[in-house]
Amino acid sequence: LMYWSNPGTASLYAFNTDTYTITTIHQGFLSGVSGLTLVDDILYVADTFGVKSVNLTYTDTDTDTNTDTDTNTMIGKVVGGKKIEMLSFSDPLYFLNPVGIAVNKHRKELIVSSSLLETTGRVGIFNVLDHGYTKVVEIPMNAPKDIEIINSNGDFLVAEQGSGTLTLVQRDTLQSSVIASNLVSPTYIALNTDKTIAYVTESDGSITRVDLFTSHQKRIVTGLSQPVGIAVSESG
Repeated sequence: LMYWSNPGTASLYAFNTDTYTITTIHQGFLSGVSGLTLVDDILYVADTFGVKSVNLTYTDTDTDTNTDTDTNTMIGKVVGGKKIEMLSFSDPLYFLNPVGIAVNKHRKELIVSSSLLETTGRVGIFNVLDHGYTKVVEIPMNAPKDIEIINSNGDFLVAEQGSGTLTLVQRDTLQSSVIASNLVSPTYIALNTDKTIAYVTESDGSITRVDLFTSHQKRIVTGLSQPVGIAVSESG
């Protein structure tokens, strides 16, 4: 299945690549969805006023959108019998405009970017502890957007829109280095299967290919109208 969001209708959808059918898995309780990441059966959603999760295996015959309360602080029932949960962070500032989101399964960490202004922001790393998310560290960044983890150690890429760079952060040392520069408001990142090549969307209508080992960058597509999301097939 492939998942995507529609901020205009506050909805989440699933696309079955075998049957070419579209299913609405959630409608309502979302505002401006930015980033999605899927871990096992949990879909994490970076929404305007907080990070939320959808348990894709949860089912309920009641599909209304009335407020519902339980031990997991579910905030609503949704189309298809799924429920939405608002994640509770130890740092409430991460409820403000989260954009990128990634999960490091090996370290059991959630990584969230939050852009406060056009040139400021932060990336926070949180421990995942029984529905509580305690901040491990915060890294100041320049309007960070998408995040992609590139290896089992947890090193990750960040598209810094304010500085026009693709930045690599080493998880153990938290040292950062610029992999690509002179990008035009980079927004989203997609990796090839080997995680050696990054494809970055830019607000001027371009897509740039970046070799993560050599830092060689090449603009491979131009003329698009403000591309945002991007994905790479298994065949590359």
